[in-house]
Amino acid sequence: MKKLSIERIGKRGSIVMLIAGILCLAFGIFLQIRTNDLPFDAVELTATITAFEDSDQSKMQTTTTLVSYTFEGHEYKNIPLGQYEGSWRVGDSIRICLHSEEPAKIWTRTMQYRGIFYILFSASFLLVAIYKLLQFRKEKVQPESDIDDSVEEKFKMSSIIIPMAAGIPLTITGILYWVMEHSILGVLIVALGAAAILTGIFSLLDFIRYKREKKIKKQVPKAR
Repeated sequence: MKKLSIERIGKRGSIVMLIAGILCLAFGIFLQIRTNDLPFDAVELTATITAFEDSDQSKMQTTTTLVSYTFEGHEYKNIPLGQYEGSWRVGDSIRICLHSEEPAKIWTRTMQYRGIFYILFSASFLLVAIYKLLQFRKEKVQPESDIDDSVEEKFKMSSIIIPMAAGIPLTITGILYWVMEHSILGVLIVALGAAAILTGIFSLLDFIRYKREKKIKKQVPKAR
């Protein structure tokens, strides 16, 4: 039985991230295809959350948001909205969309673009996983001596690329979510992405310092 080395654990972890990214990407594409029939020129108005209903479907508990609103002088009460946010409370005002010919069919801009959110979120997994797998493949074909000489430099490069690859898609997703829903979840996603980007920036500064010091050491003549 082969010993489970750190390299093998890292490679398997990268494969798991790649699979998770592909599944998230596929789910995002599926959601976006489903929402393509929603009109982008829909009427947008403010609705009030009136209640939440819990139901058990396929042994999974789901929560339905009920809202009330007025359109063209007619009041619509307790209309189900296919979206639920943990931060929502009864009495809150939210922005909804509807078609003028089907005013009881409602949705939010987030529902219309949620496939894009998943696609952007999947990029965090895919970029990191692909980079790490390519790195493992490169190390496999390199001579052992070259690998030993460049371990520290590769580690520093990974410390730059991985946080950046994860942070940029997260930040974009959070910004879009905040613009659409003004939800605290968007702020949290942006904060997480920004933290990853800052980590990458600090690692970049450290890498620049490391390369500068390495260059200076090469220029210093060796003592005889």
